[in-house]
Amino acid sequence: MKEELDVALMAQAARMLVGRHNFVCFHAPDPAKPGQSTVVVVENAGIEVDGDMILFRIEASHFIWRMVRRLAGVLAKLGLREITMADFQQLLDGRADPRLDVAAWTAPASGLVLEKVRYN
Repeated sequence: MKEELDVALMAQAARMLVGRHNFVCFHAPDPAKPGQSTVVVVENAGIEVDGDMILFRIEASHFIWRMVRRLAGVLAKLGLREITMADFQQLLDGRADPRLDVAAWTAPASGLVLEKVRYN
C-alpha cells in the first residue's frame, strides 16, 4: 500500500501539526470527560517509512479521544490524494466541512501503539 501513498505529502502535513491547534475536527466527544477542551500542543509529528510500514509518530501535551486515529486516517486520505492539502489545512484550522467525513476515516485501533509517557 505504501507505493500508492504520497508519503512526502503525508510528511509535509504531519509537520504542520506541530504547535498549538484546536483539534475539534479530529476528536470524538468523550463521555467520561464532557466539555473537554480540544486545544492540544503538538511538540513533534512526522511520518517515517520502515520497510513495508508507514509510521505516524506524534508527541503532544496530551491527546483527546480518537484524535490520533483520526489524524492517521486523514493523513492516509491525503496520501492517497483523496483530499487536498487545502482540505487538511481547513480541518487543522478547525473548520468543519460535511464533505470531509473525518469520523468515517478513523484508523483502526489495532495499529496504535503508545511508546512512552513523560511527566514533568
